[in-house]
Amino acid sequence: SVNERASLLFAAMLRATRTFLLALARDVIIAHTEQREWVEPEGIPNDAAMCGGCFVSLHRSDGALRGCVGTFDASQALWRNVDHMAVGAASRDPRFSRLSRKELDRCVIEISALSRPTPSSAERVEVGVHGVMIEGRGKQAVLLPQVSIVHGWSASTLLGETCRKAGLDPESWRDSDVRLATFTAEVFGESDV
Repeated sequence: SVNERASLLFAAMLRATRTFLLALARDVIIAHTEQREWVEPEGIPNDAAMCGGCFVSLHRSDGALRGCVGTFDASQALWRNVDHMAVGAASRDPRFSRLSRKELDRCVIEISALSRPTPSSAERVEVGVHGVMIEGRGKQAVLLPQVSIVHGWSASTLLGETCRKAGLDPESWRDSDVRLATFTAEVFGESDV
């Protein structure tokens, strides 16, 4: 399937590509917080030039989330999406104020390279493997695969928390008018490379 092929491509992502993407994310956030022009990198690795969606997450040194923005749009190269989502995580996450340059020095960047979401059922959700997207009643939310591991959630708790994030009743994932999709992610952060 397309989902499995995307997962395999990202699973095989080279350490050098991960390092490149994390450095790119930090560089573009620095340029943004210093309000200066960012220069596109040269020597973009082939893995980073593949089309793919991603989320960029910023975590404080104590592990607390400081910003997270992403896209499933796979019409652009992964590195371009990392560029845009990194700036978004630093400045457009509605849960947080804009990140300052000084605060960035105390943050760790994490990138989740995404497979395409595919319609699924609650029974198929695997904790730690699948991220979840819930859509219904004009609302939508996404939780990445690593969230359930960090919090020690079961599959049903993950589904309920995704509904809650969307502004729906936590049991809404059981309703016929609410759609569930799953995806996988290749997750890597500055603390890993």
